[in-house]
Amino acid sequence: MTKQEAMFQMALIEVGGNPALAKISHPKGECYYKGKVFPVIFPQAFVSKIDALKLLTTKVYDYSFRGVSTVKRQWVADYMSVSNVCISFTRRGRELLKQEFDETYYEQLCKTKFALCPSGDFTWTYRFFEACACRAIPIVDKECELMRGFKYYCNYDLDKAWVYDEEMVEHNYQLFRKGHVLSPEKLL
Repeated sequence: MTKQEAMFQMALIEVGGNPALAKISHPKGECYYKGKVFPVIFPQAFVSKIDALKLLTTKVYDYSFRGVSTVKRQWVADYMSVSNVCISFTRRGRELLKQEFDETYYEQLCKTKFALCPSGDFTWTYRFFEACACRAIPIVDKECELMRGFKYYCNYDLDKAWVYDEEMVEHNYQLFRKGHVLSPEKLL
């Protein structure tokens, strides 16, 4: 079971849906339920835990990344020489149960101004949405349809000044809540 399947099923259970009817397209980052199409969905339980972490943390890292090192993600290593950075290449996220909340990972994101969000197996990545939930501004290497409406920076736009902007952060958080967290009304 993929993380996307596990998260969508957990979210459906929270709002009274039947997880046996859930389908996903991992390449597209889409979730399907009774003829409705949703983008990648997060369970409310995860979002509530992230919100609690945000209350206990301050932004201490300018940049962070925690995840698997791959050829496509080599640009992340370029940030290791920057001050106030927290980068760790690890397989921990791949080894956890897909429905497990990784508090250490989310706490790091909550302490981060700019989250490095290299594309994963596809052009979209969970890290992008996790960054928005944790009020970090995503920095991406590729853009995709799932990012439409969100505000972020592109790693290849090095000539632009990146500013940690609270309005940008709040915009992303509200868009994340609206589009990526289920409510019973969305299933009707």
